[in-house]
Amino acid sequence: MSTNSNQPRVPRGQATGGQFAETRRTHSGILLDEDEPTWDQDQVEQYLDQAMDPYLGAVRRFSSLITPNGDMEQVSPGASWDEHAVNQMREEFADFLTYNGHLMDQARQVDPGYGPEQVAEDFWLTRNRHGAGFWDRGLGQAGDDLAEAAHAHGSVDLMLDSQGRIVVA
Repeated sequence: MSTNSNQPRVPRGQATGGQFAETRRTHSGILLDEDEPTWDQDQVEQYLDQAMDPYLGAVRRFSSLITPNGDMEQVSPGASWDEHAVNQMREEFADFLTYNGHLMDQARQVDPGYGPEQVAEDFWLTRNRHGAGFWDRGLGQAGDDLAEAAHAHGSVDLMLDSQGRIVVA
């Protein structure tokens, strides 16, 4: 299904072109449409090579998690990542980039210095509704559209497993 490539991905139930979007679920159960990718796999992988460390850094700086005894605490700089959690977050970030790369291209037209580090941080902050992110960077409509697309990915809750590794709840 083709939609206007200048728009963010549309959540299920909203009509696009007179039809409803084909959908699939994110880890949080939110349904996303299946629009045509706007970045190819090589573009996404190159971007992720630069953006994943900043993304995981943003998770550490701006997140709390649930400990095995049920307490909430800030993510410790020394906590290790569960491999499955990192792979899951990488896949979701890759999905976001694949279908919204055109919006990042537009954002760079507004701010040529807007790069992978900022996108990584903004994706985490925006999808988890931290009150900062894409929409407040001065990126105009591209920032608003990126925020809408990030919100569609849903928030992520973290916890420590019994071995002290960070996992997705």
